[in-house]
Amino acid sequence: MDIALLFSVTVSIDNIRTDIIELTKGMDLTKREYDARKDRDPPIILKDFLNNSEDKLKKLKQDAKTAEVRIQMQPHLLVCPLQ
Repeated sequence: MDIALLFSVTVSIDNIRTDIIELTKGMDLTKREYDARKDRDPPIILKDFLNNSEDKLKKLKQDAKTAEVRIQMQPHLLVCPLQ
């Protein structure tokens, strides 16, 4: 396997992992903001955002984990189509 390709995949997976961590932090902050305000001033836009985004983030996490596991188990399947 091409070492440059393996390095690129590793860097991409690391970037995805970092992005998911940051998205999770943002989601947690949004949940806390909603919980802090829901009794006195229900923020409908935050509730809508959470309802629309929580499942998407969960799916993104699952997909990233699946990709990471597959790459670790079968790195020989990484083929650059441009070669």
